[in-house]
Amino acid sequence: MDILYALQQLREGPLSFLTPFMSAVSSGAIIISVAIIGIAYWAYNKRFGTLGIFSLTFGFLLNSAIKVTACEYRPWVLDSRLTPASTSSLATGYSMPSAHATLATAALGTFSAGFWKQRKWVSILCGVLLALVMFSRMWLGCHTLADVLVGFAACAALLPLVRLFLLWGDGAKNRDALLLVLGIVIGIVALTYGYLKPYPIEYTTTGELLVDPYVMVRDYCSSVGVFWGALAGWFLERHFVKFTVDGAVGMRIARVVAGVAGAGILYLVLSFALGSVDINVAHVAKYCLVTCYCLAGWPWVFTHVEPRIYAALSR
Repeated sequence: MDILYALQQLREGPLSFLTPFMSAVSSGAIIISVAIIGIAYWAYNKRFGTLGIFSLTFGFLLNSAIKVTACEYRPWVLDSRLTPASTSSLATGYSMPSAHATLATAALGTFSAGFWKQRKWVSILCGVLLALVMFSRMWLGCHTLADVLVGFAACAALLPLVRLFLLWGDGAKNRDALLLVLGIVIGIVALTYGYLKPYPIEYTTTGELLVDPYVMVRDYCSSVGVFWGALAGWFLERHFVKFTVDGAVGMRIARVVAGVAGAGILYLVLSFALGSVDINVAHVAKYCLVTCYCLAGWPWVFTHVEPRIYAALSR
């Protein structure tokens, strides 16, 4: 906590001008990285995009599982000297591990490994950005050093396993079906654990819950939904879509823009359609379907639509 307090003194004093930059790094690096992985999957390098998507998916689930296990409160709850930066209002729930550190490690770690042989400068840049993201979470007062290091270490250990997961799935016929079934079982076990485990119930001096376990279970359900959606989409794409990223540059750009718009529309439609369903069930279903759409649904659409567009333009 002393490290965070020292950073807070700098943040509120002579180096206050760095806070907007740190806030932008904290969120922007992950958003941009996720966007690049999505673009790669749909329009540049399908294999690389798949690896990135599974790294993020597995990292998200692992992060959620550790959070509800550790139930570690935010730094300002544990030490009254600390206050988070005003730009960190989205830092809610339990603290360990840092989701930003976990997801940044998943995305930037994928880039770093993928470009190491061809463009080492890209890998080095990814390492610098990852260090900045981790430091920014401490600068903003959202996480302790332990929080960011656990997020980094957990996901760094996971990345080679994700690569092995995909390699094993490609190794023989129907292995992907076995992995899909295994993933469903893992998700069920994870949900059961999240629902049944005890959570600390503590209140502030004003009578508010420090962390609402119901909200944490909801977020946990979202991670399981993404996990299941990625596995289902991966399986369906391999067997029934088999798309390629080929196409003119303009067509690829249109493919990405339309795909993102479709994902947003589907999310809104599902949010409305599932409004009367139990919120945890709704989160599992919504995130599962949106993720499955991204991996298999939208590729199926553009695989069938684009040839017709090319045919119409060639007349």
